[in-house]
Formats: sequence, structure tokens, C-alpha cells
Amino acid sequence: MKNKLQKGLIFGLCALVLLVGLAPAAAAKRDPIDEAKCLIDGIVGFHLAESGTETVQDWIDTGFAEGIGITSEWYALALFQSGSYDFSAYASALERYLAEHTVASASSRLKFALTLAAIAPDSSYVAQTLADSVGKQGVMSWIFALHLANNGIGCAEYPAENILKTLLSLQLADGGWALRGEVGDVDVTAMALQALAQHMDSDDAVKPACSAALAMLSARQTETGGFISYGVENPESAAQVVTALSALGIDCEMDARFQKNGTTILQNIAKFRLSDGSFCHQLGGTSNANATLQVFCAMTAYLRMSGGLGSFYSFSGPIPPAPPFSTTLPQTGAPTTPAITTVPVATAPQTTVATTPATTALSTAATAASESSGGYKLWVTAAIAALTLILVLVLILAKKRQPKNLIALAVAAAVAILVVWVTDFRSTDEYYGHAPTKENAIGTVTITIRCDTVAQVGDPAYVPADGVILPKTTYAIAEGDTAFTILTEAAREHGIQLEYSGTAGLAYVTGIHYLYEFSFGDLSGWVYRVNGERPSVGCGEYVLSDGDAIEWLYSLELGEDLE
Repeated sequence: MKNKLQKGLIFGLCALVLLVGLAPAAAAKRDPIDEAKCLIDGIVGFHLAESGTETVQDWIDTGFAEGIGITSEWYALALFQSGSYDFSAYASALERYLAEHTVASASSRLKFALTLAAIAPDSSYVAQTLADSVGKQGVMSWIFALHLANNGIGCAEYPAENILKTLLSLQLADGGWALRGEVGDVDVTAMALQALAQHMDSDDAVKPACSAALAMLSARQTETGGFISYGVENPESAAQVVTALSALGIDCEMDARFQKNGTTILQNIAKFRLSDGSFCHQLGGTSNANATLQVFCAMTAYLRMSGGLGSFYSFSGPIPPAPPFSTTLPQTGAPTTPAITTVPVATAPQTTVATTPATTALSTAATAASESSGGYKLWVTAAIAALTLILVLVLILAKKRQPKNLIALAVAAAVAILVVWVTDFRSTDEYYGHAPTKENAIGTVTITIRCDTVAQVGDPAYVPADGVILPKTTYAIAEGDTAFTILTEAAREHGIQLEYSGTAGLAYVTGIHYLYEFSFGDLSGWVYRVNGERPSVGCGEYVLSDGDAIEWLYSLELGEDLE
């Protein structure tokens, strides 16, 4: 009996040791393909919920037009490579946009051409763009041009082999590529690899160039498996590397060069996922449109590589028979899997502002309610009611008092009154010259707007001799105010012309005081700094703190001439 008991105890201890030994292995077992599908499924659910649409096709048809020039082009490419969708409505909207707007950036023109080459290859814009854009804006214009050439789209002035040779010639000594300077940039290097990948086996110079670039990227990977840009570890840079590796046929989950301390790039990216399915730019941050977009593209590229479907930028490759994600709005939020850690969504209050100069300024009803200029609404409402009553009497006298006529008149009057109360029309004098009152201020910041770099060469009508457009000025801030919020308030109070693209949260400032990007070269434009540092997020996403010092500066070299 005693021997049986001892044997039982020994057997039990052995079983326990075995289970304990196997537990870590079981916990470590993961399916990166399922994880990638889960990540993009969450992003799809996030966008369907955000756009108020039920299916991906509805999102394409109704939501993409609003994001032209910001995010729609990349989502269109990713969805084109994910399943069979109808892009005709979006393609028409994009071509109208391009016909009505002057796109100053050569790289942006090539990006639009690349998108149309995939979803509307017969578009005349594609061929027209090459001759006036290739190489006109540094390395990025050569990268996008090579993508087009890789898909059989070229022009006599820039043969594909010349584009390839030029891009290779721009490689730096450390193996990378960069917008400027002698140190390779992770994002630009990854994007160069994405374009070069197709030539790995056809050009003897490409393979060693790619090997050097991969060594640089591996060395720049952090100990947590990610990548840093502008001093911040972020999912965008990691996503570009995943897309590059996938284009080269390298599985980022299996290649030892891209695993640090047992952590892969995909695992690092997943850390930035928020509970609503979107992604933040840095841990603890809010939902970021650019981060969400780039992760979506990277996961699409990874799944195409895993399925043997070719590069993200190869438009002649096979399309999956079904998209790797849910095409309808989830009923209970974005899907999750135990293998993926989600970060609670951190949201900041959004400030709605009117920013573009015009003879009138249109704002929301909430803004109108806080402005004394809204008193005219009572008079206009009374006038509409009086006019409606007169028209009713006319109908009665004309013996046309059928119910349908009276109902139509009542509906028209109600709509007119609603329009009056949900809008606020103000003259330029009423709109400009006023700073908003903030009863719940949490502190103050300062803002300066300068253009010293062009003070002696710019139009003196718009460029002050001392380069100061706005001297250091103090503004109160409320919870959630951003660098863009204060810029718009300063522009409004001091009558400074301001132009930007995108929504407030994704605002990209293109012009201040009639000084525009690219007016003084392909690298010129406005940059902002806070406390002397250039943030790694856009001005609409940088939430201010008490005591911050904001500078808006016109740069001739992407901000490098301001250091």
C-alpha cells in the first residue's frame, strides 16, 4: 500500500512537472495569420461604425470621398488587394477632386496616379502625371514612380530602368534612404524596399542594396520589437517594415533578424491597438487615423505574402476570393482574440472651429448659441412665418387649399426655419477680431508665427520684413485643446489667412498668411514646434498642456533648416 502511494505521488509530481513545462509552450503558441486578420477586422469594424455604414461597399461609396488626399487612397489600395469591390463611385469623386484642385506636391500627384492605376487604370490622369512629377520631389517621387513602372506604367522621359537606377543611387552609406541628410530613415527605407522588391532577381545591383537596407532596419529595431520615428516608438514605422518584408517574401514572424527578446514586429504593433479596433500613434495616446491606416495596409500586405498572392503594390497579382475580414458592421463592437492586447480608448474633446477666410463664416448651432450675433434668427424666423401665412392666404383666395398644398408649404417653412437655427452667418468683421472665452480654462500657452527663412525673398505684401507674422501671444486652453485649435483661434483673432486640408483632428496646414507649401521649393512648407521640439503627431492631435510654447515656422527644408 505504501509503495502504491509512493508511486502515485511520484506519478502525480511528474505529471505536474510536465504540465508546468508544457504550459509556457502552449501559451506561446500563436497564429500570426489569425492575429493579422483580427487586427484588420477590428479596423473595418471601427470604420463602419465611424462612417455609419453597414458594409465595406457602403463605406467605399459614401465615406471615401470625404477622405480624398488624407486616407482614402491607401484604404482603396488595401481593399483593392483584399477582395472584389466596386470603386467606380470613389474613382469618379477622386477624378473630380483632381480636376478641381491643383496638387502642388509631386509625390501626392504620383500617389493619386498610383491609386487610379489600380482602381481605374484607364484614367487619363495616370499618364498625364508621370512626365511632370517623376523625380520632382526627391526620393519619394522616385519611389512612387517605380511602383507605377513596376505595374507597366511609364513614359518616354523616364524609362523604368532609369527610375530604378536613380532610386538605387540615393541609398545612403548606412544602407537606408531618407528625405534628406546622411542618416537612413526607417519609414523611407522601408518604402524604398517596397518598390525595389520586384527587381530582386532581375537586377544585380538590387539584391546587395536590399541586403544592406535590411541590415540597417534590423539594427534599428527596438528591444521591444518595434521601431522609432521622431523619438517615439510607433506602429506606423513598424507597419512600413512589415509591408517591405512582405514585398520581399520575408515572413516577419519567422525571420530571426526581426525578433528582439522573443518579440516580433506583429506583437509590437498589436500593443497599439485600442479597444474600438483603431490604433494610437504612441502608447497611451488617442485613436490616430494615420496609425490605423498604415496598420491596415501592413496587415493586408502580410496576409497577401502568407497566401502567396504577391506584393501589396503589384496590381496584376491574384485577388483573394473573399476578403480576410468581416465585410459587415459587427453587432457587439470590434472582434478581439486572447492573443491580442487592446488598450482602452483615450479620447480628447474635439474643438470645432471655422478657419477659412470668406465673406461669411459658417459655424455650428452650438457656436451660434454662444455668439451674440445670433439675434437675427428670431427676426428671420418671424419673417418666414409671416411669409408662410401670406402664402396660405394666397392659396385660399386662389381656391387651391388642397391638403397637399398646405402640407408642402408647411414642410418648406419648417425646413427654412431649421436651416436658420442650425447655421450662423457672420460677416468677416464679425468672425475675425475675436478670441473665444474659455470658462473652464486649465492653463495658458503661447503661440508665435514666423517666416524668417523667406523674410528677404518673399512677397513683401505677405512677408513681414522681420519675418514675424504673429509675435508671441498668450491664449487660454481648455481640456483637449490642440496646437491646431490655438492656431485657428490666433488666426481668427488677428485676421490671419489660414488654409488647411482634412478635418480638425487630421488637419494639415497648407498655408498661413498667403505663404503656401512648395512656394519656395519642393521641401518648403509650414512646420510646428512645441517647447522647441517637433512632435511626432499632427497639429490636430497634439493635446496641449499649461505653459506650452507653440511655434509655427516656415521651412525651406522640411524643418531641418530650423534646428
